[in-house]
This record gives sequence, structure tokens and C-alpha cells, in this order.
Amino acid sequence: MRKTWAEILKNKIDKHPFTLFLVVIVFFISSFFTIIQGASWTINVYNKHVNWREMEYVKINETRAGMNIIKFNEAFGIPKFVRKSNNALIEYIYKRRDYWIQAISTSSGEVLFYAVTSCDPTFKPTIEPNAIKRSITLQASTFHAVGDDPTDSKYYLRYATSNSYFYDYYYYGNPSLYQTIIVGINDACKIPEVEYPKNRNIKARIDINDEDIVRFRETAKINTYAETSPFASIDEVLEDFQIGVDRIQVRPFYSP
Repeated sequence: MRKTWAEILKNKIDKHPFTLFLVVIVFFISSFFTIIQGASWTINVYNKHVNWREMEYVKINETRAGMNIIKFNEAFGIPKFVRKSNNALIEYIYKRRDYWIQAISTSSGEVLFYAVTSCDPTFKPTIEPNAIKRSITLQASTFHAVGDDPTDSKYYLRYATSNSYFYDYYYYGNPSLYQTIIVGINDACKIPEVEYPKNRNIKARIDINDEDIVRFRETAKINTYAETSPFASIDEVLEDFQIGVDRIQVRPFYSP
């Protein structure tokens, strides 16, 4: 009588049990690595398409003024633009998904100035910690929400080809760790929708108690955060550079 396939398999198992054991082990090991590879692929897809903002927020807060430019290159990759000032400082501009990074360093690589500009309303990094201990979230915090006690304010709404900018400066000596913190609006990505009074003398000191300025500061959301390293002179660092990425420099990346 001809044996069934089940009987044939049983005979083989009875004669070679160790071979069966190896087959089972190999099967489970293969399945395990298949699951691991599948999980790794799933995590990569999730990080690339869903969790990427949170990963970028971590990079933004792990790089600070005072660090070496090598740290910025590791975090943000190869800079799109590099240029040197008359006083031998070097500006590095990094383009990231929905935001720009500006770092200004000495020739030895010490970063004296660091700025981040969000280009999308959904890209909202919270800058923490910060030297003035304020709640600062790009594309969410208003000037007023950050504070009504800046040590200086410089606002300018362009009329021709120059850049618009709106910045509050905070410097308190030791309480701000001898750093200058700047929050405001950079127009590099696109001209923000702001309600700024057009009849202000740009050379006059900004009066933040002015009724129109109060309204502007209560409604305008910041898209840029910047800081100096401790003891760095903001005037010397920005002698040949502006705060944050330059609209004229990066406009080839945007449609007219």
C-alpha cells in the first residue's frame, strides 16, 4: 500500500529529528529578522512623513550659539551659502524642510550668532531653554506674548526692494546669561501678513506703547528666533550681516 505524504513526513522526522529542529530554528530566525526589517521600514516612513517636525525641533534646540560650527554641519548638513564679512566672521546658511538656519562663526569655528526662521505656519518649534526664560514658539507666539519689556525694537516695512524686518531685542546682562535674544519676523520666505502702521519714521525709536504698535505686537506672530553667544557684541557680529536668512540671497529657491 502506498504511503501518504503525512506518513512519509513522520518517517523522516523520526529518522532525522535534529534536522527538523534546525529547520524550525532557521524559520523562526528568518521570521524574526523579517519582522525587524519591517518595523525599521515602518519607523523610517513614520519619521520621514509624520514625525519629521518633532525630529527637526530637537535639532534646533540641540544647536546653540557658542557651539562649534561642526555641530551645525552635523545637524543641518552642507550649508547652501557661505560668505565672509570684512571683520573675518563667516556666515553659514542652511536650508531645511520648511525653515532656514543662520550661523555666524569666527574663523576658528565658534558660533557667535544663531538664528532660525520658520517658513511655514505649521512648522512651530518651541525654543527651550532660552536665556530670557520666556515662552517662544515660532509661528505661534506674538511679540506681546514673548514680552512687553524688550531692551530695543527695530521695525521696518519695506516700500521698494529692501527687506522688511520686525525685531525685539532682549539683553539683561547676567540675568540673560550675557546673551542677546532676538525675536521677530523675517521676510525671506514670503512677505508675512502683518498690520503695521505705514506712517512710522523708521529712524525713530519704536514706542511699544503707541496704540498702533500695541495692536501690531498683539497680533503679529514671530517666525524668527536668534541669539548671540555669551559676551558677543551684536553690533560687531551683524556689521555685515542681517538677522536671519537674507530674502534677496535665497529668493532663487522661491517662485516669483
